[in-house]
Amino acid sequence: MLEKLVRGVLLSAAGCAAGCGFPLFSEPGCVSDVECGFMTNSYGVETQWEFYLGEGGQPLIIAVHGFDGSASDFRGFFQDKFNVLSYTQPGHAPSDSLPARHTIPATARVLDDVVNFARDSQFISGRADLERVYLVGFSMGGFTVCQYLNDYPENDLNAIIINSYDGFPSDAENFVYAAVVLESLFNPLKDTEPLLEYCQTMPDFDVSQTLPYLNSEISWIIGAKDVLFPVEDSQTLGERYGESNVYEINAGHWLLDNAQVVREIVENFD
Repeated sequence: MLEKLVRGVLLSAAGCAAGCGFPLFSEPGCVSDVECGFMTNSYGVETQWEFYLGEGGQPLIIAVHGFDGSASDFRGFFQDKFNVLSYTQPGHAPSDSLPARHTIPATARVLDDVVNFARDSQFISGRADLERVYLVGFSMGGFTVCQYLNDYPENDLNAIIINSYDGFPSDAENFVYAAVVLESLFNPLKDTEPLLEYCQTMPDFDVSQTLPYLNSEISWIIGAKDVLFPVEDSQTLGERYGESNVYEINAGHWLLDNAQVVREIVENFD
């Protein structure tokens, strides 16, 4: 198993704010239940992670953010019933860019590194029930999770996919390009090259012909008002994964549009 090099295992609240991307003016105590640091992935570069402590012995969610997001997108989201390990995807600061092309299969490989890291970490194994590990992927993070389940079926993990799909919707391409252009305009110091690579390679993502036939249990949460993943397309997920595994909610694309309903669905998954 890949040897993980972990630094910054426990940061102070201020250090965690600076090192893990938390806003320095967060509400008092909002980062006190977080451990964060970096691990070396199988590409030899660093991936930033955050571990949100729930109760000891609770199941573990490994959460994967969307395009241009970060590990802290899931802060406080599922801690009532889960421990949560989230990480920042390659090419998204403060994680390193990859020394290879940024593709969805490459992000799935890094997710496999994170899964192995969770199993190897004495701290995480001492807090979470690693017999009950679930993947949660939002938007592009859903692509990563689907690709991971497709490429590493031997790990036999179950997943909840939020506002995403098992193939890249052609209508979304212009949206993600526009997001990169806006990012470069309003944040000119940011390296957007990895994001542009994702824009170029994400349209190749499609596991719809293989993923439904694997053993993983997958639940899908789709927004009835989602403009990136039209509900008409998302409703076909029921044909491949079972109608009872598809939840249509009154929300748009963004994770916080109907956060309480998302939490309730995920919390009932275990």
